[in-house]
Amino acid sequence: MRSTEGVETDAKSIETMNLHFAQLLDSALPVGAFSHSFGLETFLSNGEISNIARLHEFCVAALHGNWAPCDAMLIKAAFTLETREVWRLDCLMDAARVSRETREGQRKIGRQGLKLGAQILPDARWQPLQIAAKNGDCAPSWPLVFGWWARLCGQNQSGAATGYLFACCNAALGAGVRWGICGQTQAQRALGALAGECEAAWAGVENQNPFDFWSATPLLERAQIEHENLEARLFMS
Repeated sequence: MRSTEGVETDAKSIETMNLHFAQLLDSALPVGAFSHSFGLETFLSNGEISNIARLHEFCVAALHGNWAPCDAMLIKAAFTLETREVWRLDCLMDAARVSRETREGQRKIGRQGLKLGAQILPDARWQPLQIAAKNGDCAPSWPLVFGWWARLCGQNQSGAATGYLFACCNAALGAGVRWGICGQTQAQRALGALAGECEAAWAGVENQNPFDFWSATPLLERAQIEHENLEARLFMS
């Protein structure tokens, strides 16, 4: 969609909104995501992921088994469902996250993202989400806030979803760089190679009912649970 309530839609502002969406995809966006690995650090710590090839495999598995069929459904919901149903889905997905660290991490990033988004796009229609978050009607989780933000930027749901998936891959590869298993150039090559995989993962669930979200990554859920017991940690989750 190119027309969103509360956002100007002339030719000039469409280009501006595209730039704001690019800002949303920036790994340096100060929402706290840099402090979380959502279980990946467990694999890095125990040596199950020790090189760029294994990290690439992790991203592919997470894309198809978790990020697309689960997180991206909240992004789709932000574009296709009534707000009451969007809040309900966010609560259901929040409850379905097995790891306490992961639940809390998604909420913290989401709330910080909501505050930041309202500062960057002060004239956009944030109020429904802000009220729902304040009243406890939604978590709000980061995928929901991301989807809402992308919609306010005039993106369509496919662009928003694939952008989110690409950002997830970028974050995972960034964690690998910080852990020292690959260099920045290697990570960027891997990220470029994953672009098509992001599109394929979204295509596989694009027609899925958002309430039929699912996850098929039990090893990742185990790693998320075990993370808080690591002796040394770079990340909060």
